Amino acid sequence: MITGRKYLTFNAFALALCGHFPAIQQIHKHRFGRGYQKIQNMEYKASLDALAKGITIGVFILFIAIGQQSVRAILVAKGDTAGILIHSGMLLLFVAILLGSWLYAPQSYTLDRNELTINRPIGKVKIKLGDLKQVRLLADNETKGTIRTFGVGGLFGYFGKFYMPGIGHATFYATQRKNRILIVTNNDKIWIITPDDNSMAEKLKL
Repeated sequence: MITGRKYLTFNAFALALCGHFPAIQQIHKHRFGRGYQKIQNMEYKASLDALAKGITIGVFILFIAIGQQSVRAILVAKGDTAGILIHSGMLLLFVAILLGSWLYAPQSYTLDRNELTINRPIGKVKIKLGDLKQVRLLADNETKGTIRTFGVGGLFGYFGKFYMPGIGHATFYATQRKNRILIVTNNDKIWIITPDDNSMAEKLKL
């Protein structure tokens, strides 16, 4: 039985051999599974750019200002059912927009040996690395004329369905207007992500 310091020494030795002998890599991966996978995981931050921050703060301020007026209108309605329903509906709509946008906004990206994960508060999106057909950085002029067809354009980020002239329809999971990485999968689906560290593009190619 291998225990304590001897186990750590053996584990480090096995990891060193993995880089030179694929067969040993598979055996070690099977034997130590989770620990091996954890070593390979890399998380990339996805910070909001100035425009997205400004839009998010501006929407909050606007909704709070209108929301206060709706609350006052409800308090003085005194039996005006129609007025109460209208202003209550507006408040619910504001909450739904803010909460829904935040829940589906990308927070970060995680890359491991098998897949790319787009982390969101609800419903993580996973792309298998074996399905990647093309990965490259986008130049600024390639995104000119981009049209949002069904998505969010600044509130907590830029995500959803967009159309880029010269590239086509794409699914955005972006938080900024720089460091755009274009990913094309084998089914010709196009994805756009924007990690703070654009060297992630090279990692995806490995």
